Amino acid sequence: MVAKPRFATTPTKGAKTWQTDLWRGAESFGTPFMPWQKRAGRLLAEYRPELCTCHKPARLLPRFKTVAVTVPRQQGKTVLAKVVVDNRARVDSFAEMYGTAQTRQYAAKHVINLGKTLQKGGVKLYRGVGNEKVVWPNGSEYRPISPNEGGGHGDSIDFMLVDEGWKLSMSTLGGIAPAMIARPHAQMLLISTMGTKESSVWNGIVTEGRDAVENPDSKMAYLEYSAPDDETVLDDSRWHEWMPALGKTVSKDDIHTSMKLMLSDADMGPSEVVRAFGNRTVDTLVTVFPQEWVAAAWRVIEPPESFVLGLDVNTRPDGASLTTAHQSTEGTTALRNIEWRYGSPSWVPEVVGNILQQRKVTVVVGDFGGPARAIKDEVQRLCDNAGIALLDRLPRDLAADTQSFYDGLREGNVHMQKDEPLYHAILDSRKKDIGDLWLVARRHMIQDASPIISAILAFGQARALSEVPTLKELIHF
Repeated sequence: MVAKPRFATTPTKGAKTWQTDLWRGAESFGTPFMPWQKRAGRLLAEYRPELCTCHKPARLLPRFKTVAVTVPRQQGKTVLAKVVVDNRARVDSFAEMYGTAQTRQYAAKHVINLGKTLQKGGVKLYRGVGNEKVVWPNGSEYRPISPNEGGGHGDSIDFMLVDEGWKLSMSTLGGIAPAMIARPHAQMLLISTMGTKESSVWNGIVTEGRDAVENPDSKMAYLEYSAPDDETVLDDSRWHEWMPALGKTVSKDDIHTSMKLMLSDADMGPSEVVRAFGNRTVDTLVTVFPQEWVAAAWRVIEPPESFVLGLDVNTRPDGASLTTAHQSTEGTTALRNIEWRYGSPSWVPEVVGNILQQRKVTVVVGDFGGPARAIKDEVQRLCDNAGIALLDRLPRDLAADTQSFYDGLREGNVHMQKDEPLYHAILDSRKKDIGDLWLVARRHMIQDASPIISAILAFGQARALSEVPTLKELIHF
C-alpha cells in the first residue's frame, strides 16, 4: 500500500517541467525515485506558464520559489537532495548553489558526499576544510554555508538546499532570503523531519506550507507525510500510511530496532520516537544536560601551558574529536574542543603526534573499547615515543567521568570554549544506563557524539589529576 501525504500541493495539470531529468538523474545514481520523491521532484521541477523576459534569451522560471518537504527519518531525504542539486546544477550554467544543515560541518559533509558520487564527467570535488565545493563543467558550484548569523549574507543564491530545516534559525533565513531576491529563477528546497514547539522558524514554514496547499496562487509548494496522532506511531500495522519508504528501503524490523533503542530511555525516548518516526512536532527534546547549565558554562578559554588530551571516534555518523582539559586558576575545569572532523579518523594520529611534539601534554585518554580501537595502536606508539601515558577508560570509568561532568555543570565548575560541534553533541546527548551509573549513548544520537565524549574523557582525567595529593599533603597526613 502506498503512503499518502497528509498535506500536498497539487501540481498544475499540463505544466511544463524538467522532472524527466530528475528521474534519469536518480537512476544514474542507482537509486530510482520512490513515489513520494517523484511527487516532491515534480513540484520542484514545474515551470511557470509564461516566459521571463528579464533573461536574454527569455526563459521559463520555476513555478514554486520555495518547496518544503517533511517526512519521517530514514525515508530517502538524502537521495532526493543529491539528485535535485546535481540536476539543478546541470540546468543552469554558473549557478551559485548552497547547502546548509544543523551545522556547517554537516553541510560540508553533504557537499563532499555528493562530490564523491559525481566525480566523473568533468565534475570536480574540492575538499579543503573551509573551502569544500563541487564544481560542474558548466561552471555551476555547490558549497556549504553556516547555519548562523553569517550564513548566506553577501552571497547571491540561485539554489538553496536546507537540510534538517527544523533547526533553521531566523538569522540564517534572514541571510538566505534576501540573497535570492535578485534571482528570479532562484529556488529553495527545505527537507526535514518535524522538530519541537521551540522550532519557531520551521513551525512557521509548516503553517505557511499547509495553508499554501489550498492556495492555487501560492509560490510555495508543500509536501508532508506524518502520523495522524502520537498514539498511532507505535502501531506498526499503520506505519504504511505515512512512511513512504516502508518495505522499500527500510523494514519494520529496522524501525522496531531503532525504536527499542530510543525507548530504553524512559524520559526522552517516547517523544523522540514520535518525532522521528511519526514526523510529529513534540513539546521539547529533553536533553541529558540542562541547557541553562550548558549556557552558563561557555567561556573564552585561553590555551593552557599543559593539559590532558582526550580523543574519541564515532561511527554513524562518522567523526572524531580532540579536546583539552586543564584546571583553571578559578578552580574550575576548562575544556577546549581543538579539532573535530567528519568522516574517517585517519587524521587523528598525525594531529596527536604534532600536539605531543609541540605542547606539554600530561596524559592522553580515550575510550578504546569503542570505535577508537581502530587508531589505538598508532596513538599508543606516538605516546610511547613521547613518554606520555595513554589511558584506556573502561565503560564504568567513562560512566563515572560522565556523572562527574554532569555534577560539575550543575555546580558551575565546568567552563567550555563554545564550539559548534560540541554544542550540537551536548544538545543531542542521550543516556545509556550502566548499573547505577550512566553514560552518553552514542548509538542513540543523530549527531556525532565524539565532541562530548572526548570532552568528558578529558574532563574526568583532568579532575582526577587535580585531586592527586601532593607530597607535602601526604607528609602532613
